[in-house]
Amino acid sequence: MNVHGGRGSHTQHLRKMTGYMDMSLSGFISRLPLLLFLVLFTAFTAISVRYASSASLFMQGLALCSGILWLACGLLYSHTAKLLFITLLLNLLSLFAYKELLAVNAELSSLMVISNIWLLFYLFSQLEYAFVRMVSRVLAITLAMISSVVLLTGLYYGSMDKELVFALLQTNLQEAMAFLGFTVELKAIILLAMSAALIGLWLSYSANKKRVTSPLFALLLISLSFFSLLQPNSFKGIRNVLAYIEQYHFELEQLRTVIDKRKSSASKYSVTTNSENSLHLLVIGESLSSFHMSSYGYRRETTPWIAQSQPIQLQYAYSSHTHTMEVLTLALTQSNQYNQLDYFDSASLIDVLNQAGFQTAWISNQISAGEWDNHISALAFESDYVRFINTNVGKSDFTRKQDDALIDELRRYLTNQDLNQNHFIILHMMGSHIAYCDRVKGQAPSLSPAPHYLYKGKQNDCYDETVVFADQILSRAYELVSNTPHFSSMTFFSDHGEEVFEKLGHDSRQFRETMAEIPFLIWSKEPKPALEKNQDKVFTNDLLFDYLLGLTEINNELKSEHLDIGSDRYSLPLNQAKTLHASIPISSLTRHKTKVNLNQSDNLMAHRVNTIGSMDEAKHQGFRRIELDLVISDGVMQVGHDPQTLTGQSLEAYLEYENRYFEALWFDIKNINEQNLSLVLETLEFLDSRYQLKSRTLIETSSTSPRISELSEKGWTTSYYLPTGLPQRLTSQEQTLAYVRKLRNQLKSQQMRSLSYDISLFEFVDNHLRESIIKPLGLKMNTWTSLRARDSALFTKLEKVGANQGFENVIVIHTTRFRL
Repeated sequence: MNVHGGRGSHTQHLRKMTGYMDMSLSGFISRLPLLLFLVLFTAFTAISVRYASSASLFMQGLALCSGILWLACGLLYSHTAKLLFITLLLNLLSLFAYKELLAVNAELSSLMVISNIWLLFYLFSQLEYAFVRMVSRVLAITLAMISSVVLLTGLYYGSMDKELVFALLQTNLQEAMAFLGFTVELKAIILLAMSAALIGLWLSYSANKKRVTSPLFALLLISLSFFSLLQPNSFKGIRNVLAYIEQYHFELEQLRTVIDKRKSSASKYSVTTNSENSLHLLVIGESLSSFHMSSYGYRRETTPWIAQSQPIQLQYAYSSHTHTMEVLTLALTQSNQYNQLDYFDSASLIDVLNQAGFQTAWISNQISAGEWDNHISALAFESDYVRFINTNVGKSDFTRKQDDALIDELRRYLTNQDLNQNHFIILHMMGSHIAYCDRVKGQAPSLSPAPHYLYKGKQNDCYDETVVFADQILSRAYELVSNTPHFSSMTFFSDHGEEVFEKLGHDSRQFRETMAEIPFLIWSKEPKPALEKNQDKVFTNDLLFDYLLGLTEINNELKSEHLDIGSDRYSLPLNQAKTLHASIPISSLTRHKTKVNLNQSDNLMAHRVNTIGSMDEAKHQGFRRIELDLVISDGVMQVGHDPQTLTGQSLEAYLEYENRYFEALWFDIKNINEQNLSLVLETLEFLDSRYQLKSRTLIETSSTSPRISELSEKGWTTSYYLPTGLPQRLTSQEQTLAYVRKLRNQLKSQQMRSLSYDISLFEFVDNHLRESIIKPLGLKMNTWTSLRARDSALFTKLEKVGANQGFENVIVIHTTRFRL
């Protein structure tokens, strides 16, 4: 009995304990939303202190009151803790979005108003009145969606400055959506999904049947927001945006006023021309980077006609900005980056040509909602003949007609004109504008798939197809105008470039050189010796005005002879050339900074040039020497640093692209040994017969095999790779002396011609190898460094580490998007 009684008592005790545990667990779970809210509120308060520290004492007091109201709601209405927690998360989303895109410094008053609005949404969503609850939910959803879009915009494009505002005012809804689609990434998808989830949870929790009535809290929040809005710094970011919008429309109105004056008054310019019965065609491309043109060295055959037609091609042409309006308002007026004139108060190219007696025409596939839709349209409508073929004018950048429709319009124009007069015609293409695939929709693909080792698979096939399409259009335009009786010239340039590989488009605030590198091509009936002489000089397309006045033989006081690329007197020194409206010197770009260093030394070599894209960028920057890694794999010498980075490109395929361009090559063969030496030698001998390698190639190996001498006996220049960690392994004088003796015998038996090592070994080599090995064996020296080729202080740094002393080759790091 006692035993059974003891068992029953024990069982009851266990049940009680289990019940207590269940109650404790359920109690904890029920309080978890409140705990999460308190934790998040604490973090929110800690972040807010940073903004409050620079605010006035009055604003700090208002912020403190607002924080107390948030905390009071959490403690008094704990049954709505889930809703309050989600509300605080949405509040943080809105605050962060405003800060990223619009905030100017620490706008505590603006952030407090946003915070108060979310707390009001929380309170109103719990009222007895269904209509108020519905309105609060609609407004909350709207604010959350706007916050998500604002945050994405801020994350991708930075704060809302003048350039972004102007760009958006030039952009219609579909173009904006196309650009968002172009740049969308995983983080954007995650952010939008999280926002949608928060909105869904907020709506679910706000349906709580136990209502909250707190008119006093709502009144206090409205009062706090009112006093915050009265502060001078309140929503300063939004007020700045409104000021930029006002400035945009002011400049447009100024331009309209000037053009109206030109139309209604006699010419204030003294304009004559020596040209008679001439026809000039100007073709303006869109977002076309010269890097993607095979005539400029691109490896995909994108511009076969241009290459075959052999125009005068400016090698160093740059845009004055990366946005169309900012470019063309300078290019088509007397204003430029160097004369400080306002474009809206400057002579326009069209007006000058009109006054000189030219028949002017503007045929465009770009958007226009009318004469004053934007600055470009304002300039276009100065022409005698204006035709916009974009059938979605004023609505979107989706074009029902491709750019080839411009040729039909051009043919129609020429058919209906008296060609015995002077004519100047502008074709404005949609070109390579974002939503690249839309630009070539319906066109048969003309490019073969690009192997991975070209551009690491980063190429955009649609973009490259737009370049092919532009080449075809230029071919047809040239065929048409060159067969007219008085053809004089055809000029093609792009408004700006594009960064395709990094998916940055042409956003000026994420500036890359490719956004400003443009084609500039001239086909002329008559020889242009000055243009040919100047084609390797730097040129920016805001100087188009001066060039075209010279081309059309206009005589007036508006032209600056030294800024006309077609003149013998043209002079734009590299240290004066600018882009991005004079905010970035051309000389500061990687291409030119690297060239400056390369011109000071003939032994600098580009590091790890293992892709064709990397090779092209080394060539573009002026390198004449490159180093590449080789791995023997599957019986083939393949390009790559290790098995993980092999792309299937053989050394033979690589050299087909190199095609004897570089004066020196450094082959770092990673795994040469006695078993594959015969294969290596056979391959090298074959390739030497095709690409003349022996006289310009260094064969580097870490092999200690005496059979390496077979390479030297065949006339190859070999170099032994000195292990980088060598000094750390040689811990005593005896070990060092023994190693030196062994190394000397090895190098002698291998018939090594040179030694190569990391520059960190310079002191070791100088102290232990120079007198005992290098001089007696007559070895050359080669080294590699981690220094950047574009570094303005490169030679100071080379001298500091000893890399300026007697090396045949010095490897430096070149800038490339395609390193493997």
